[in-house]
Amino acid sequence: MWKKTMEVFKLYGTVNYFIERLQTTIMNRLVIEKSLSLEEGYTKFKNDIQKLDEAKEVKEAYLVNLNKAYEIVNERVGGRKEDELLGMLI
Repeated sequence: MWKKTMEVFKLYGTVNYFIERLQTTIMNRLVIEKSLSLEEGYTKFKNDIQKLDEAKEVKEAYLVNLNKAYEIVNERVGGRKEDELLGMLI
């Protein structure tokens, strides 16, 4: 258990960490009644970052990574803009 916890701490703040967390938020909506939407999960993680006892630069980097992760997950869930344009041409 300790090793797994340390792995999570090493990953915290990376784009992949936030992708995993946001995707988990979405998946939880399938089985839990009082779960968060993607937007609510994003807001929660953003607030959590702002409350961290870290340097301003570190928090800004985490927020940039969270934003990238949100865009990626939102694109995966909602489809890519290029796919929509391609569909209109067919």
